[in-house]
Order: sequence, then structure tokens, then C-alpha cells
Amino acid sequence: MKNISLLIIIVILTKLNCFGVQISDTSMLWTIAKIEMGNYVDNSSYSTIGDTMINSTNYTTIYHTKDSIFEITNSEYFCAFREFEQKWYFVPKGQATEFLMYDFSLNINDTVVINNPWVAGEIELIAFDIEIISLNGVDYKKLSIGYYDSPSSEPHILEYWIEGIGCTHGLFYSGLTFMDLGFQLLCYHENEEIIYLNSPDNTCGYIKTTELSQINASKEILLYPNPATDIINIENNGGIESINILSVTGKILDVININSAENLLTININSYPDFFIIKIIGDDFVGINKVLNK
Repeated sequence: MKNISLLIIIVILTKLNCFGVQISDTSMLWTIAKIEMGNYVDNSSYSTIGDTMINSTNYTTIYHTKDSIFEITNSEYFCAFREFEQKWYFVPKGQATEFLMYDFSLNINDTVVINNPWVAGEIELIAFDIEIISLNGVDYKKLSIGYYDSPSSEPHILEYWIEGIGCTHGLFYSGLTFMDLGFQLLCYHENEEIIYLNSPDNTCGYIKTTELSQINASKEILLYPNPATDIINIENNGGIESINILSVTGKILDVININSAENLLTININSYPDFFIIKIIGDDFVGINKVLNK
């Protein structure tokens, strides 16, 4: 009986390996900025939500929200994604064709042809340099990717690929070559912990990161400092009923009920993650702010 059970397990694992499936419970979240003429104009967030099967192959689904805060209730399906042998494959929404997006198995001077459906057309890219970088205490392989410039025949670094995270151009845009137009990966979270951060103001969203987005602006509620260390202060002009602390995926971490009319509220943030959302609820307003906990 034991031999039969062992045989069944071996058969199942063999089938999974044939499909190139890597089963993982890791929650991945990317926040990406759109850039036009050198200016940051928009935020988007992408998160892994569940699994799916396409052409008998297992994939992780990625959903999209048009904000720096990912909310599943306001998101929509974007693509399916899988990793196999250090390569990343994507199937865009509404399609069944798989595209190679990254190849992290490259060595220096190796070439790879990327056929990116979001960039249009095939492009041959070269790994000019490889280094190991440390992010949040973990080592990651970073590849300098580009091509030889036609007029000068000199190497041109187009972007950087970070194994396990994606591309500095924002996950889906490997091979994008437009000048002053494109995307930038602002930050990457894994299991709600910030791993990668590269944004103009050191937060995962560059829009309205230092003041509350208020429904009723007359309330004049101020939150500071941001980025913060140990504590944050909230100047209360009256009317605050509660304060919710949320993770970047919208999970409620803490609820603080306000029973005082004090003009200044001080909140200890030592137990909160490196990046979190603070939602201030009043009798006739709601304010949301993104906080970097240094």
C-alpha cells in the first residue's frame, strides 16, 4: 500500500514538473509609475491573486488597480504569469499565447529575443553586466540589459532586470525604448513586506503623499512627518471618529477609536510595516494617506 501511495506522489510531481509549474504561496505586489516627458503622471498597482490553468499549464493570476494602493474590489484581471528555469512567461488578458518576458539565466554577453506584447515587436537584448545586490537582507541577481548603439557601436544599457522582482521599467515593459515616455517600478512588496523601493519621494506613490486626500477639505487635518520614524502626528480640528491602519493590499492591521477632542494625536508606528496606509474617518469625511515607516 505504501509503495502504491509513493508511486502516485511521484506521478503527480512528474506531471507538475513537465508543465514547468512552481507552486508558491508568495504574495507579490508591484507599484508602477507612468512617465510622460520626464514627469510622473499616474500610478498603478499589480498583485498576484490566485491561480489559473491555460493550455494545461498552471499560472498565477495578476490583477491591476489604477492607484498606488491595491484594492481587490477595484481591480481587474490583467494577465497570467509563471516562472520556470529562471524565465518569466506571461499570457495577456484575452489571449492564450504565452510570451517570454525575462530570462534570468543569462550570462554576460548572452543574448535573448523578447517578444513583448505590451511593447510590440521582437527585440534582441544583451546582458552586459551581472551583479548581486542586497535588498532587505536578501541577495538578488541584477542584470544590466541593453543593446549596441548603431551609430557608435557602444553598449547602451536600456534597463535592469532583478531576478524575482522584474524590470526597473515596471514589470511588463522589458524592451521599451521610448525616450521620456515609459514606466518605472516604484516599489515591490512580497508577503506585504517592502523589498524594493525606488521612487522620487521614497514612498510607493508619488501623488499626494504628504497631505491627506480629503472629501471635506475644510477639516484641515494634517499628518506628519512622512516618512516617519517611531511616531506620526495628526492635527485634529475636530470630527475624527476612528483611524484605520491598512497594509498595502488593504488588510486592516489596526483600528484606533478616537474618544478625545485633543487637537494633536500621536500614534506609535513601531509595530506597523515599512509601508502602510492610514485611513482617517470622520463624521463627514474620509482621508487616506500613504506612510513610509523608516
